[in-house]
Amino acid sequence: MKTKAKILIVENDGIIAKDLESVLGRLGYVVPAAVFSGEEALQKAEELKPDLIITEVVLDGKMDGIEVAYRINSRFNIPVVFLTASTDKRTVERVRKVNPYGFITKPFGEDLLHTTIETAIYRHSMENVIKEDRNDGVGAKSEVSAYKTSEAGLQEGWTRATFIVKKGQLEKIKALAYWDRKKVKDVVSEALEAYLKDKEVLPVLKED
Repeated sequence: MKTKAKILIVENDGIIAKDLESVLGRLGYVVPAAVFSGEEALQKAEELKPDLIITEVVLDGKMDGIEVAYRINSRFNIPVVFLTASTDKRTVERVRKVNPYGFITKPFGEDLLHTTIETAIYRHSMENVIKEDRNDGVGAKSEVSAYKTSEAGLQEGWTRATFIVKKGQLEKIKALAYWDRKKVKDVVSEALEAYLKDKEVLPVLKED
């Protein structure tokens, strides 16, 4: 079962915050907290470690939503989506500089909100996979560039076999990893273990 994403709401209007929390609940998300100021947002981000933060630009306290997004980008690995009524040119230019994962204007539509959230979480997940692969010294494309199993290796009783996924299956693997909240390399590893045990591969890795 897919884990419900946790979303922190940062909104200075209590009525809008309550309405947004209700909508997010209907869409299947968990809202662990709704805060009114930038200072509270940073505190809750560190404490709750949400999967996503939705923030208004105008907030109570000394920091606005744009500064909150900048600090979150600097300190935490959490994607930020703006939901705001502030659409003047200066604000939009400032928002762009903090590289948000989405920008929705009020009043918001439920479908657009849902799509923006899912896109933001997916993009963030893929960025993390790329970073992890680079840190491991193995690029995702080279790791999943072709599908091949070493029969000779299996006959020799190797505990591992050469297991590389067909290039055309990359998007399927990414999708499976995202929906199951797993790393790409973990999905590939599970498929390999299944093959070694039953000489079978996960359906998502089979040829079309």
